[in-house]
Amino acid sequence: MSVLVTGAGGFLGSRLARLLAQRGERVRAMVRHGASASALAGLDLEIVRGDVRFPDEMYRALAGCTRLYHVAAVYSFAVSRDKMLAEAIEGADAVAGAALKRGLERVVWTSSVATIGSNGEPVPMDESHAWSPEIDGAIAYVEAKKRSEQRALDWAARGLPVVVVCPSGIYGPGDWKPTPSGAMVVRMLRSGIPAWTEGGLSIADVDDIAEGHVGAMEKGRLGERYILGGENLTTRAILELLADLCGRPHPRFKATRGAATLTGWAMEALSKVTGREPEMTRDVAAGVGRYYWVTSGKAEVALGYRHRPARETLARAVRWYVEQGYTTRGAAA
Repeated sequence: MSVLVTGAGGFLGSRLARLLAQRGERVRAMVRHGASASALAGLDLEIVRGDVRFPDEMYRALAGCTRLYHVAAVYSFAVSRDKMLAEAIEGADAVAGAALKRGLERVVWTSSVATIGSNGEPVPMDESHAWSPEIDGAIAYVEAKKRSEQRALDWAARGLPVVVVCPSGIYGPGDWKPTPSGAMVVRMLRSGIPAWTEGGLSIADVDDIAEGHVGAMEKGRLGERYILGGENLTTRAILELLADLCGRPHPRFKATRGAATLTGWAMEALSKVTGREPEMTRDVAAGVGRYYWVTSGKAEVALGYRHRPARETLARAVRWYVEQGYTTRGAAA
């Protein structure tokens, strides 16, 4: 019997599908219609096309499968709130309903530490931290992840055998799009980043996160949430570390939330002209000054989860972008 991975054409999904295939599992990789599957090239797995928002397509994709890793999600800060929330809820119900109808043995549901919440001080959070709709829900992407996670837990009450994992900021090789997280690395490579902001993030490696998903499938308790985090660093420390790895100057200026909001507004306006996703948005600016620091203690004990240092993770990301030609030849040298 096979295991289905949704979002298998994306960053985390493709690395998870790769890991599972290398472990000798029969993998069915679900990729959106029209999306690139190049990240899966050369792997011994089956690729199916489908949209997680449609119950019939999910039901067909799960034929012959006993387990599911639901990784698919819209990771963007430029999609409208209404569209983001609608797609998150539609997708959650379609996936959960099809999985329950197929009688799967187990589902691992990829959420985010964004659903754990944030702090105004550099204090790590665990799974018991209270999420604030007024503060944390101000970012559309975060509210969408929270609603999707809650739908999964609601379906658990109806019999869905689900385990939820909450990864922190994911970096490393294979972020071909790149995601908003990876775009920061590419920007540092190409031109440097002149300013830093208050706040902080937990930096985790994509392959450690993939291993954490496997641990959740094998050892996680049904209906439980597990944080898959990394090394907690301030935003300033992250940018300085990236600058060192990329041979760029350290950021020299501190940007306030107001300045970030103004920049986000300008970049959103520019994106309407260029068609390119903005590197900064007003949504992103809403997180300035917040600390998304976490502890993975629960996953370490229950799942055997481990994470590598942030420097190693970011170095792997930088090297991959250089090797893939994401920067000029001079900068690569």
